Amino acid sequence: MTPAAPGNFVSISGASLQTPAVAGSYCPIPGMQNSILTPAGYYTSSNGAVTVAPAPAGSYATAGATSPTPADAGTYAPNIGMSAAIPASPGYYVPTIGSSFMLAAPAGRFVASSGASTTTPAPAGTYAPIQGMRGAITLGDASGDGVVTQSELDTVLTNYWTNSAWVYMTNAAKLCDGNFEFALTNATAWDFSVLVSTNVGTTNWDYLTVAHPVYQFADPAATNGAPMRFYRLRWP
Repeated sequence: MTPAAPGNFVSISGASLQTPAVAGSYCPIPGMQNSILTPAGYYTSSNGAVTVAPAPAGSYATAGATSPTPADAGTYAPNIGMSAAIPASPGYYVPTIGSSFMLAAPAGRFVASSGASTTTPAPAGTYAPIQGMRGAITLGDASGDGVVTQSELDTVLTNYWTNSAWVYMTNAAKLCDGNFEFALTNATAWDFSVLVSTNVGTTNWDYLTVAHPVYQFADPAATNGAPMRFYRLRWP
Protein backbone atom coordinates (compact mmCIF):
# COMPACT_ATOMS: atom_id res chain seq x y z
CA MET A 1 0.00 0.00 0.00
CA THR A 2 1.06 3.57 -0.66
CA PRO A 3 0.00 6.33 1.76
CA ALA A 4 -1.85 9.29 0.33
CA ALA A 5 0.64 12.07 -0.40
CA PRO A 6 0.50 15.36 1.55
CA GLY A 7 -2.25 17.51 0.08
CA ASN A 8 -4.36 14.42 -0.63
CA PHE A 9 -6.47 11.90 1.30
CA VAL A 10 -8.10 8.50 0.90
CA SER A 11 -11.36 8.04 2.77
CA ILE A 12 -12.35 4.48 1.67
CA SER A 13 -10.66 1.11 1.76
CA GLY A 14 -9.56 -0.56 -1.49
CA ALA A 15 -8.86 2.79 -3.17
CA SER A 16 -6.75 2.99 -6.29
CA LEU A 17 -6.62 6.81 -6.37
CA GLN A 18 -6.11 9.58 -3.84
CA THR A 19 -8.31 12.69 -3.60
CA PRO A 20 -6.84 16.20 -3.47
CA ALA A 21 -7.98 18.40 -0.59
CA VAL A 22 -10.36 21.02 -1.97
CA ALA A 23 -9.74 24.75 -1.56
CA GLY A 24 -10.66 25.74 1.97
CA SER A 25 -9.11 22.58 3.39
CA TYR A 26 -5.67 20.95 3.54
CA CYS A 27 -3.81 17.71 4.26
CA PRO A 28 -0.52 18.42 6.02
CA ILE A 29 0.85 14.85 6.35
CA PRO A 30 0.89 11.60 4.34
CA GLY A 31 -1.77 8.93 4.79
CA MET A 32 -4.68 11.13 5.79
CA GLN A 33 -8.22 9.73 5.65
CA ASN A 34 -9.90 13.13 5.37
CA SER A 35 -8.85 16.69 4.73
CA ILE A 36 -8.86 19.34 7.49
CA LEU A 37 -10.98 22.48 7.26
CA THR A 38 -8.80 25.59 7.33
CA PRO A 39 -9.10 27.25 10.77
CA ALA A 40 -10.52 30.75 11.21
CA GLY A 41 -7.92 33.37 10.35
CA TYR A 42 -6.40 31.21 7.59
CA TYR A 43 -7.29 30.11 4.05
CA THR A 44 -6.27 27.83 1.17
CA SER A 45 -7.02 29.05 -2.33
CA SER A 46 -6.29 25.94 -4.40
CA ASN A 47 -6.85 22.17 -4.33
CA GLY A 48 -4.21 19.88 -2.88
CA ALA A 49 -2.97 22.30 -0.19
CA VAL A 50 -0.42 21.06 2.32
CA THR A 51 -0.29 24.24 4.43
CA VAL A 52 -2.60 27.17 5.18
CA ALA A 53 -1.94 30.89 4.66
CA PRO A 54 -2.83 33.56 7.24
CA ALA A 55 -5.20 36.34 6.22
CA PRO A 56 -3.03 39.43 5.68
CA ALA A 57 -3.46 42.59 7.76
CA GLY A 58 -6.49 44.53 6.53
CA SER A 59 -8.46 41.32 5.98
CA TYR A 60 -9.82 38.31 7.85
CA ALA A 61 -10.86 34.73 7.13
CA THR A 62 -13.58 32.51 8.56
CA ALA A 63 -13.17 28.73 8.95
CA GLY A 64 -12.95 26.96 5.58
CA ALA A 65 -12.12 30.15 3.69
CA THR A 66 -10.74 29.95 0.17
CA SER A 67 -9.59 33.59 0.20
CA PRO A 68 -9.24 36.43 2.73
CA THR A 69 -12.09 38.93 3.09
CA PRO A 70 -11.21 42.66 3.17
CA ALA A 71 -12.36 44.47 6.32
CA ASP A 72 -15.47 46.53 5.60
CA ALA A 73 -15.42 50.32 5.85
CA GLY A 74 -15.93 51.19 9.51
CA THR A 75 -13.82 48.21 10.59
CA TYR A 76 -10.14 47.29 10.49
CA ALA A 77 -7.89 44.24 10.87
CA PRO A 78 -4.55 45.28 12.40
CA ASN A 79 -2.84 41.86 12.48
CA ILE A 80 -2.35 38.90 10.20
CA GLY A 81 -4.43 35.77 10.80
CA MET A 82 -7.53 37.55 12.11
CA SER A 83 -10.86 35.69 12.14
CA ALA A 84 -12.97 38.89 12.13
CA ALA A 85 -12.51 42.62 11.65
CA ILE A 86 -12.72 45.07 14.57
CA PRO A 87 -15.23 47.98 14.56
CA ALA A 88 -13.62 51.40 14.78
CA SER A 89 -13.82 52.86 18.29
CA PRO A 90 -15.90 55.97 19.10
CA GLY A 91 -13.84 59.02 18.15
CA TYR A 92 -12.32 57.08 15.24
CA TYR A 93 -13.43 55.98 11.78
CA VAL A 94 -12.34 53.85 8.79
CA PRO A 95 -13.40 55.33 5.42
CA THR A 96 -12.20 52.53 3.13
CA ILE A 97 -12.31 48.74 2.88
CA GLY A 98 -9.27 46.59 3.61
CA SER A 99 -7.79 48.85 6.27
CA SER A 100 -5.34 47.70 8.94
CA PHE A 101 -5.79 50.85 11.07
CA MET A 102 -8.42 53.41 12.10
CA LEU A 103 -8.23 57.22 11.86
CA ALA A 104 -8.94 59.78 14.58
CA ALA A 105 -11.75 62.21 13.85
CA PRO A 106 -10.05 65.48 12.86
CA ALA A 107 -10.43 68.64 14.93
CA GLY A 108 -13.80 70.22 14.21
CA ARG A 109 -15.48 66.85 13.73
CA PHE A 110 -16.44 63.89 15.94
CA VAL A 111 -17.54 60.25 15.84
CA ALA A 112 -20.21 59.32 18.39
CA SER A 113 -20.44 55.53 17.96
CA SER A 114 -18.30 52.53 17.03
CA GLY A 115 -18.04 51.14 13.50
CA ALA A 116 -18.14 54.53 11.76
CA SER A 117 -16.91 55.10 8.21
CA THR A 118 -17.44 58.89 8.29
CA THR A 119 -17.19 61.77 10.76
CA THR A 120 -19.75 64.39 11.82
CA PRO A 121 -18.99 68.13 11.83
CA ALA A 122 -19.54 69.97 15.11
CA PRO A 123 -22.94 71.72 14.84
CA ALA A 124 -23.27 75.49 15.10
CA GLY A 125 -22.89 76.58 18.71
CA THR A 126 -20.53 73.69 19.53
CA TYR A 127 -16.91 72.84 18.82
CA ALA A 128 -14.50 69.89 18.74
CA PRO A 129 -11.04 71.27 19.58
CA ILE A 130 -8.86 68.15 19.24
CA GLN A 131 -8.64 64.92 17.28
CA GLY A 132 -10.52 61.80 18.38
CA MET A 133 -13.53 63.53 19.94
CA ARG A 134 -16.64 61.40 20.61
CA GLY A 135 -18.94 64.43 20.59
CA ALA A 136 -18.89 68.18 20.17
CA ILE A 137 -18.63 70.45 23.22
CA THR A 138 -21.32 73.02 23.97
CA LEU A 139 -20.15 76.61 24.30
CA GLY A 140 -20.28 78.08 27.79
CA ASP A 141 -22.30 81.25 27.15
CA ALA A 142 -25.17 79.64 25.27
CA SER A 143 -27.49 82.63 25.73
CA GLY A 144 -24.92 85.15 24.48
CA ASP A 145 -25.49 87.52 27.42
CA GLY A 146 -21.81 87.66 28.35
CA VAL A 147 -22.30 85.61 31.55
CA VAL A 148 -21.79 81.87 32.01
CA THR A 149 -24.54 80.84 34.42
CA GLN A 150 -24.38 77.75 36.66
CA SER A 151 -26.90 76.03 34.38
CA GLU A 152 -24.77 76.77 31.30
CA LEU A 153 -21.64 75.55 33.10
CA ASP A 154 -23.42 72.34 34.13
CA THR A 155 -24.39 71.74 30.51
CA VAL A 156 -20.83 72.31 29.32
CA LEU A 157 -19.26 70.06 31.94
CA THR A 158 -21.79 67.23 31.53
CA ASN A 159 -21.08 67.23 27.81
CA TYR A 160 -17.32 67.61 28.34
CA TRP A 161 -16.90 64.69 30.77
CA THR A 162 -18.85 62.40 28.43
CA ASN A 163 -17.22 63.26 25.11
CA SER A 164 -13.75 64.67 25.71
CA ALA A 165 -10.76 62.64 24.54
CA TRP A 166 -8.76 64.40 27.28
CA VAL A 167 -10.48 62.75 30.23
CA TYR A 168 -10.39 59.05 31.07
CA MET A 169 -10.15 56.88 34.18
CA THR A 170 -6.82 55.31 35.08
CA ASN A 171 -4.99 53.57 37.94
CA ALA A 172 -8.14 52.00 39.40
CA ALA A 173 -7.30 50.03 42.55
CA LYS A 174 -9.16 48.13 45.28
CA LEU A 175 -7.97 49.10 48.75
CA CYS A 176 -8.78 47.40 52.05
CA ASP A 177 -12.15 47.48 53.87
CA GLY A 178 -14.26 48.06 50.74
CA ASN A 179 -12.41 51.23 49.68
CA PHE A 180 -11.54 52.02 46.09
CA GLU A 181 -9.32 54.56 44.36
CA PHE A 182 -8.87 55.86 40.82
CA ALA A 183 -7.39 58.78 38.93
CA LEU A 184 -8.71 60.97 36.12
CA THR A 185 -6.60 62.59 33.45
CA ASN A 186 -6.99 66.38 33.23
CA ALA A 187 -9.42 66.54 36.15
CA THR A 188 -8.12 67.22 39.66
CA ALA A 189 -10.56 69.68 41.23
CA TRP A 190 -14.03 68.23 40.58
CA ASP A 191 -16.21 65.91 42.64
CA PHE A 192 -18.01 63.07 40.84
CA SER A 193 -21.00 60.93 41.75
CA VAL A 194 -20.18 57.21 41.91
CA LEU A 195 -22.87 54.85 40.56
CA VAL A 196 -22.88 51.10 41.23
CA SER A 197 -24.50 48.00 39.70
CA THR A 198 -24.05 44.23 39.73
CA ASN A 199 -24.82 44.12 35.97
CA VAL A 200 -22.55 46.18 33.72
CA GLY A 201 -25.09 46.04 30.88
CA THR A 202 -28.04 47.48 32.81
CA THR A 203 -29.40 51.01 32.41
CA ASN A 204 -30.38 51.18 36.09
CA TRP A 205 -27.36 52.21 38.15
CA ASP A 206 -27.69 53.11 41.84
CA TYR A 207 -26.11 56.18 43.39
CA LEU A 208 -23.45 55.14 45.92
CA THR A 209 -21.48 58.16 47.09
CA VAL A 210 -19.35 61.11 46.02
CA ALA A 211 -15.69 60.66 45.05
CA HIS A 212 -13.39 63.55 45.96
CA PRO A 213 -9.88 64.16 44.65
CA VAL A 214 -7.69 62.10 44.97
CA TYR A 215 -10.81 60.16 44.03
CA GLN A 216 -11.40 57.60 46.72
CA PHE A 217 -14.74 56.11 47.75
CA ALA A 218 -16.04 53.29 49.94
CA ASP A 219 -18.56 50.55 49.09
CA PRO A 220 -19.54 48.63 52.27
CA ALA A 221 -21.37 46.02 50.16
CA ALA A 222 -18.21 45.08 48.21
CA THR A 223 -17.24 41.93 50.12
CA ASN A 224 -15.51 38.77 48.94
CA GLY A 225 -18.76 36.82 49.14
CA ALA A 226 -20.88 39.43 47.33
CA PRO A 227 -21.68 39.37 43.59
CA MET A 228 -19.31 41.24 41.28
CA ARG A 229 -19.95 45.00 41.39
CA PHE A 230 -19.31 47.60 38.68
CA TYR A 231 -18.80 51.34 39.05
CA ARG A 232 -19.23 54.35 36.80
CA LEU A 233 -18.94 58.11 37.25
CA ARG A 234 -21.49 60.87 36.73
CA TRP A 235 -21.27 64.62 36.96
CA PRO A 236 -22.69 66.26 39.01
